[in-house]
Amino acid sequence: MGGATLYPGQNLIVGYVAPANIKAMETVEGFQTATPVWKPILRTGSVESQGDAKMKADVFRSATGLDGTGVKVGVLSDSVSQVNGGIADSQATGDLPATVQVLKDGQSGDTDEGRAMLEIIHDVAPGAALAFNSAGGGPQAFATGIQNLDAAGAKVIVDDVGYLDSPFFNDGVVAQAADSVFTKGDLYVSAAGNEADKGFQTAWKGVTATIGSGAGQVTAPSSTSAAATSARTSPWPAAT
Repeated sequence: MGGATLYPGQNLIVGYVAPANIKAMETVEGFQTATPVWKPILRTGSVESQGDAKMKADVFRSATGLDGTGVKVGVLSDSVSQVNGGIADSQATGDLPATVQVLKDGQSGDTDEGRAMLEIIHDVAPGAALAFNSAGGGPQAFATGIQNLDAAGAKVIVDDVGYLDSPFFNDGVVAQAADSVFTKGDLYVSAAGNEADKGFQTAWKGVTATIGSGAGQVTAPSSTSAAATSARTSPWPAAT
């Protein structure tokens, strides 16, 4: 397994395995299951907003003299310094301050959506210190990034990321991490979306299958037509 990261609190190892070697993982002591690490969904539109003026943040700064000084804002997205000249380009144009704390950047091919978010924050709160941690690498890495930004002193944390395998009916590791920093007094802000029509559709392919066990066991013949949505209902392991 390449690039492995251990998450002891969740009994998880996240890393890279060649498809041809997946079957062999069954022989590893303690192995239970393998799931893919999905690419994060970025909650961004096609047009950048003029948030500073729309929120009248410029009017507020002028009237109060408050500009974010003394507060560190942490951002989670795909990357911050992977496109063109990266952060240095934004600093050269005055769109970012001379110092941006990067705890973990994304990888080549990412879009620097995090840099765009930092630029907007710098417009609205030009006195605030800025920090970034990539949310790529799966929900576990995302949750760790939240905690790392808190540990780095961020009192406001914002993300524009979602994972399609996040649980429906209870808090997964990302939500637990957000809750944990919120209880410490941080403000946590997350973008939301319903993915619109980004689903999967195909012709029905009937199979005979048995689902569940004991009193809850159901056998459905291939001629059965039904629609179902499945999501985990039992509690997820703690994010810490």
